[in-house]
Amino acid sequence: MSHLSHGIKHWHWRTKGVEPWAKTWFGERVTGVQADGVEITDLTDTEGTAELGMRKSKLITVYDLRLTMAWKATTKDGEAVTGTLVAPEVGHDMEEDEYVFESSVTAGSGSEADAFARAAKKAVGNKLRPIFQQFPKDMIAVHGKDLLDDSTPTDSGASTPVSASAPAPAVPSGATAPAASSTNAKSTSAFSATTKQSTATVRATGEFQCSADDLFDFLTNPQKIPMWSRNLAQMAPEVGADVSLFGGNIRGKVEKVERPRGFTMTWRAPTWPEDLYGQLEAALDQGSNSTSLSLTLRGVPIGKEDETETNLHTFYIRGLQSIGLGLLSSSTSTDATLASSTGTSTAAKAASSSASGATRSRRKPKGAAQSVSRWHLANMGSIAASAGLLVALGAAFYYGPSGPGGKR
Repeated sequence: MSHLSHGIKHWHWRTKGVEPWAKTWFGERVTGVQADGVEITDLTDTEGTAELGMRKSKLITVYDLRLTMAWKATTKDGEAVTGTLVAPEVGHDMEEDEYVFESSVTAGSGSEADAFARAAKKAVGNKLRPIFQQFPKDMIAVHGKDLLDDSTPTDSGASTPVSASAPAPAVPSGATAPAASSTNAKSTSAFSATTKQSTATVRATGEFQCSADDLFDFLTNPQKIPMWSRNLAQMAPEVGADVSLFGGNIRGKVEKVERPRGFTMTWRAPTWPEDLYGQLEAALDQGSNSTSLSLTLRGVPIGKEDETETNLHTFYIRGLQSIGLGLLSSSTSTDATLASSTGTSTAAKAASSSASGATRSRRKPKGAAQSVSRWHLANMGSIAASAGLLVALGAAFYYGPSGPGGKR
């Protein structure tokens, strides 16, 4: 990879994983919170990721956590009541009034126990909201200096992430990163082997203020994909690797990898016909101060183009923007084609469709255009007639007996 320009080195991405610290932080601050006779006794579980990132010398918090807490209360008769209070989503892009709480009773029964559960959900939850809002500020205060003072960037310009969660498999000593490969995974066919399918090619592009290597990592590293997809992911930049994205809604296999210039994978959405797979090609082009991402998804069933176009833009382009990667521009487009004979690859089908002139267009039929023209002519005639009537009325008033022109 070519060396980055002087400018790009000042906004490359650095990250530090802080999950263990986050668990301790929340545990210390939520334990003991009480309201309406209900008290939080423990933070029993913390799920999700929490990282502090830096781009362009700006610190950015990126976290998506699920917190489970235990609470206790005592009835008028001295009976102990216990339960759980869950905050299913505590995220970096949430306002104080957006947190949702779920409460349940684990020991105890009756109307008092139910009342305590409601108090935990509402009264205690309201006391937790400002605590949750304080979390990103303390994260920056405690860990920000580690990133700002880091002066050991990697080849991509990004410092080696310090992750407290399970790290991605390291490259063995003496070995190189996965080399570019044109080998195709054969275990998943791009199309149904028995049917012809009218399909479309959907494209989405975005230009981001980061290096190609950093952007490639965000797209292929299973530890970083959840930052922008908000879901756990299965992915590896290796030919033949299984892919599961967005909570398992998108599945496929990696077909080609050329780091950091892009990758190709088969693609299937849950709303598509059974056994139909498309092919997603992600191409990265690094300039002097930004990197362009071009997503080309071939094999989209006709009727699913708008849905797919919206999802690519929302979940990929806007998702990456949401974690602090500056979005300079973006666009989407769709071309419809007819799949050729069975048994060929996605790329071959697309080429064959284009060569045979089977490209479909979204233009209106010629008759519709003529109909619109006739309506335009009719409207113009109506307007002209109205104008003439106004002129005639004006003349009658002017030259009438009481008008200026009618007086002698």
